Amino acid sequence: MKAIIRFCTELSFRQLTKTLRAIFILISSICSTLSAQTIKWTGDGSSAFNPLATTNFNTPTNWDLLRVPTSADSVVIIVTSNKETVISLSASTTIKNLTYIVPNNNNNNQQVYLNVGAFTLTVTGTSTLDILDNHPNNKIVIGVKHPSAAGVIDFRGDVIVGSTNLKKDCSAFLIGNSNSRIICRANLILNINAKVDIGAFAPGTLLFDGTGTQNFVFNNEANTCRFVNTVIGSSNNPTVVMAGTSSPDNITGNLTINGSSTLDLNTRQLNRNTDGGSFLMKSTSTLKVGGLSSAPNGGSAELISGSNFPSGFTNIVLDSTSTVEFYGSNQSIPGAAHNIKGYGNLTLVNNTKTLISSFAMFRNLTIAANTTMALGIFNDTLKSNSQTTAYVSSLPTTAAITYGTGGFVVERHLAAYKSWRLLATPVDIATSPSISAAWREGNSAFSATGYGTQITGPQGPSTASNSAVLDVYTQRGSIKSYDAESNNYIEVTNANTTKIANIAGYYVFVRGDRSVGVTGTTSATNLRIKGKIRTGDQTFTVPANKFASIGNPFASRIDFRTIYNSTISPSYYVWNPNPAGTFYNAGKYQVYVNYGDGNYRLGGPTGPIRNYIESGQAVFIQSITGGSITVKESDKFGGSSLVSRGAEAQREGVNNSALEINLLTKDGNGEEVLADAAVINFDGAYNNGLDNNDVRKIVNSSDNLSIRNGSINLVLESRSKLNATDTIFLNLSNTRIGNYSFSINPSLLVYPTLQAFIVDKFLQTETEVSLSEVTNYAFATTSAATSRAGDRFMIIFKTVSPAVFTSIKASRQENNSVAATWYMANENNINFYEVERSIDGINFKTIDTQMPTANNMGNPYYTYTDATAPKEMVWYRVKANTITGTIFYSDKANAKAVEVNTKNGISIYPNPVVDGTINLYFNNKAKGKYSISVFDNNGMLVTTTAADVQNNASVKRIKINSAAGTYRVTVKDAQGNSVVVPFVIL
Repeated sequence: MKAIIRFCTELSFRQLTKTLRAIFILISSICSTLSAQTIKWTGDGSSAFNPLATTNFNTPTNWDLLRVPTSADSVVIIVTSNKETVISLSASTTIKNLTYIVPNNNNNNQQVYLNVGAFTLTVTGTSTLDILDNHPNNKIVIGVKHPSAAGVIDFRGDVIVGSTNLKKDCSAFLIGNSNSRIICRANLILNINAKVDIGAFAPGTLLFDGTGTQNFVFNNEANTCRFVNTVIGSSNNPTVVMAGTSSPDNITGNLTINGSSTLDLNTRQLNRNTDGGSFLMKSTSTLKVGGLSSAPNGGSAELISGSNFPSGFTNIVLDSTSTVEFYGSNQSIPGAAHNIKGYGNLTLVNNTKTLISSFAMFRNLTIAANTTMALGIFNDTLKSNSQTTAYVSSLPTTAAITYGTGGFVVERHLAAYKSWRLLATPVDIATSPSISAAWREGNSAFSATGYGTQITGPQGPSTASNSAVLDVYTQRGSIKSYDAESNNYIEVTNANTTKIANIAGYYVFVRGDRSVGVTGTTSATNLRIKGKIRTGDQTFTVPANKFASIGNPFASRIDFRTIYNSTISPSYYVWNPNPAGTFYNAGKYQVYVNYGDGNYRLGGPTGPIRNYIESGQAVFIQSITGGSITVKESDKFGGSSLVSRGAEAQREGVNNSALEINLLTKDGNGEEVLADAAVINFDGAYNNGLDNNDVRKIVNSSDNLSIRNGSINLVLESRSKLNATDTIFLNLSNTRIGNYSFSINPSLLVYPTLQAFIVDKFLQTETEVSLSEVTNYAFATTSAATSRAGDRFMIIFKTVSPAVFTSIKASRQENNSVAATWYMANENNINFYEVERSIDGINFKTIDTQMPTANNMGNPYYTYTDATAPKEMVWYRVKANTITGTIFYSDKANAKAVEVNTKNGISIYPNPVVDGTINLYFNNKAKGKYSISVFDNNGMLVTTTAADVQNNASVKRIKINSAAGTYRVTVKDAQGNSVVVPFVIL
């Protein structure tokens, strides 16, 4: 203490004052922090929304602690004045808890408002709005009391509007306008007479955006709560559960569920007040529907009978990845008649779910245990397109599907190939429709609808007839099935009487939809069958030493890994309709084999994996001893892929440049089979020597193919990047006298400057090998020893001369159009050309594109006629775009201007002016300098410039940036003579 006194006596008075003030500020700050608990409103309120100083939420003197509340403070507002009271924010503010009450003091017509205006009020804790007085005109309001301000109220804790004490006929509101947002991130509890108002001050968006489960409790028995736009999820993906004693069935705008958010309606309703607006389910969002439409609708929109699915919306869009779950007791499922175009994923749980109109499915139908789906007279269409195919998940033994005259319409999208397809028919055999009713679309007309196909054969009419047993005459039938016992195909002779459902599936030659005949351009199509889908265990028998055609019995992908048993071979054959295959580009067989790791791979142990048989796909399986398989509901597997898949530019599991060489031969039945395979990987990280990235070949007893590196034979070789000096030495051993072929399959080999060739030393030939598509090379081995020599084949590479422009010219035609012609040399790897035009020879714009006509090292020429060429001098050039993404340009060529005849020797063309550029022509004017002024229609100067004329035909280009209207140009020569030229900008 003595030390402190001595210290103070040594300070001057001024220094002491400054020190004490600093201590006081520090103590005040500490006390303020310690008192950050509950702050009460002590200010007045103003009527008519005049934001006087006393009404400012952000004025310290309006609070009992004389400071503005902070995020650590709980705020209590109890207004006792007998007048309309408005408290307004003048800045964005964050507080903890909010208590806002009209007390029980017998006030009459007491209306109190907390107006956030254009700011954001964030409440991190609990918010309570309550009215304790019994007068019917009392109301309490929190929101945006402004006709246009984009204010936000962000409730991060529970919001309780009204309580058991809220007096009947009194009102508590959350309000806003079309630009405002009310965000709830926890529970929202609206009790008796609590409202979200509608009208001039309706909130633009009520957003639920918490991080977990949010309860929306609605206890408004008077059903007077109205919403405008209600959104579930924005930056978060909450689960919003409806609860309470009433149903807020009076939205006046839109209802949206975003992202992976969930709206669980429970037994409540969330309908539109009047017909209109949109209900949108986006991305992987979920709607859960647990009740009926028993509660009355407060507006004029019609409810959906037997379901509390949101109703009254004119536009309903459910993304194909969204999910709707009906889990109530004995509900109805609405469809197209209720504006529901289709469901993404549909889940049915509990009791009976009855269709009340037809609908489409884009992903997955799930029927839970102890649940019945009753179709009645309506249809469920399992849609199929180039991206995905809808399917039915595993059906529990206690689940059921019942039918009336309605059923499932099972679709199968097929890509645009004129080729054979091996297709399954997953509908009930006993009640199956005919082939004509299904794939001939009921013998419909030959028109381009995207559905069905023409079924042809010897029994078909010589001309088209919709009532014939087949569509058109062809020498052989376009649809047949395989008989295992006779090892033969049986053609369909009457599509009108033959049922489409069978266990084997069909080979169908598909040209396209019903519009595509024996000749003509192919198209994609969708083959569909209406009927009862097959369910439960399905058993298939495979004869000894035979193949059996097995059609996937279910409207779902199935997993061959769980179907397989030891009585059959661990493999299956598919038919790939890829036009790059054999058999006149009509497709080819591919075999998938389990080499021991449980996966089924194409070609060899490193081949692409495909463990699933698709919905609508048939396959061949075989057995040496004779056996059987049973396909069960549990074998179904989610997802889908194309039955008609083309060549895979990047095959599954191949992520780097690779060349796969398959050796094919014929089995005892004459069927082409894979005998052996070898693969070369190319990457700059590899080297051309031997290391652990290379795999040695284990020699089989017959038909071996490998890659020779020195004295070592490899089944997999990893090399550095390709170049023109590379050679791949193939090694054959233990081949027999007979016919073979190589199928050489490249992946990600983008080498536009290289060509590959397979060298046959026995035949002394070189055959080009594509580095982008499959190449098939057939050869025979004979009794000549050199035909079976191990080093008979090798693959070499050569440098390709790059494509170049040799010339380009542009010629003005008699009709003032311009013909631009260019010549190419060594055209190859060109993706497309772009013709570009310029009026100044510097800035070019694309006016046309053309595809290459040769692209095989040829020397073609091209001509483009520019019918809209400007009359002034114009320049052209051509941009070549290659398949690798690089570009190169031709030289420039120009066409002369069309002569413009004018009386005064100065003119503007074109007029009206285009692109904001004035082309001012001087014809037969004296040489010298000219001053130029541009004026608008009001005589205001727009711009000035000058021109130096040195020949009889000159043009001055003036760039302006002016609005549409009438203008004039004044041109003066050195003697002061002037010419005025009017022009127009559109």
